[in-house]
Amino acid sequence: MSVKSYTVTCDACPHQAEGELIDGSWFYFRARHHAWSVSIGASVDDAIENEPFATGHDPRGSLSYGDAPDKARAIVEAACAIYEGSVL
Repeated sequence: MSVKSYTVTCDACPHQAEGELIDGSWFYFRARHHAWSVSIGASVDDAIENEPFATGHDPRGSLSYGDAPDKARAIVEAACAIYEGSVL
């Protein structure tokens, strides 16, 4: 599933981003300390409130402070691709 839009809403700790997917769903990404999560919903508010679909560990914590924005977006892209495969 391709990410249609990706907006960083906070580049400090926690690093947060949200956006729309090609199918009209929305995602919310959050990285704090050494953990990250991606949740998906029918709206951005739903995505923020929903339980995370994907979670992971960032050993160096670089995602939390926005030090790796390309890595954060790549995680979102990968998680959304997995999500797409699970709902088809």
